[in-house]
Amino acid sequence: MTEARSCPVTGEPLRGDRYVSAAACRRLGEAARSIVALMGALDAAKAGLRRGQGGGGSVTPCSRPPVRLGVVQAASAHERTLLKWGKWAGHVIGIATPQTWVDVSWALRGASAHPGRPELAALIPEVLAAIRALTALVDVPEDHRFYGRCLTDLGDRGVCDQPIYATAGSSWARCPACDTQWELQPLLASHLEAADERLDNHNTA
Repeated sequence: MTEARSCPVTGEPLRGDRYVSAAACRRLGEAARSIVALMGALDAAKAGLRRGQGGGGSVTPCSRPPVRLGVVQAASAHERTLLKWGKWAGHVIGIATPQTWVDVSWALRGASAHPGRPELAALIPEVLAAIRALTALVDVPEDHRFYGRCLTDLGDRGVCDQPIYATAGSSWARCPACDTQWELQPLLASHLEAADERLDNHNTA
């Protein structure tokens, strides 16, 4: 008897040679269409500007010196995720390695038409998570402070590691990537303790 398979994104039963559902592919296509505007807003957030004042065309950093280094550092892993899967998707649909976020968007939209590729079972959750995390970074208000990184264990994907921001004096905040709710003072204490340990290790090396 064949074991029933389900979509890793939507939980729907899968049939035939599909590795993701049609709904998951639609989500990927919709998310991919948002990438160019999102990266423009991210450029603005990195430079401490308002939405609409950034770049967003190239996959390389904008020439304006970034003034919100926390956003730059927090975004880098998620940008690499989009570039990694954009490169893979470009190969699948027969285009050159993406050089702009427009290319990445186009490649991922093309990949959404291939539910029979097993790689989509990893691609879609990772791309959707990266876009959610980047969207959260773009929307971090200037009066929010950094309290630490999310320590939630995501199994095969490792630790979440999403930066947690909240207004000064807040008691709780929810991780924008995995939705875990954190008590902020213990999280901040853990972050500072880890920073002290890294400094001690550096000084004794």
